[in-house]
Amino acid sequence: MLDALAELLHEQSFGKITVQDLLRRAHVGRATFYAHFQDKDDLLLTSFVRMLEAMTRQLDAEPPGSPRWVPVTEFFEHVRSARPLLQMFEESGRLPIMWRLATLHFARSIEPRAGSAFVARFLAGALIEVLQWWLEAREPPAARTVERDFHALAHAVVRSAR
Repeated sequence: MLDALAELLHEQSFGKITVQDLLRRAHVGRATFYAHFQDKDDLLLTSFVRMLEAMTRQLDAEPPGSPRWVPVTEFFEHVRSARPLLQMFEESGRLPIMWRLATLHFARSIEPRAGSAFVARFLAGALIEVLQWWLEAREPPAARTVERDFHALAHAVVRSAR
């Protein structure tokens, strides 16, 4: 289903995609679809959360004590490559919930390292704001530069909060 959604999103806007389109593309029945998803919005959000989880799993390969808490470079570059989809989600009114899901996801990832739910939410919210700024910037810095600066600031915030 997730692959079918991705394929269809490259062909038409999310608003025009029907559950029937998804069923046809994925070669599954209606009962199978509804056994896993409430509607196409649920499928979309599930797809987004799985992408976030895949990004975060990359950090599992980092050595213990790594200063990286969030896969900033990978996340920023992925979002930039999906810019047409972002515009589509913005037009459909779904982008704010996606930003909120990303904030909550990254806050959960940061919290064990930061030692505080408040600091984790602060940093995750800042990350999403920086991402939005980066996407809007005429000449944004390299994603790796943003990652370096984000983690330097994140570590400083944690040190000052302790």
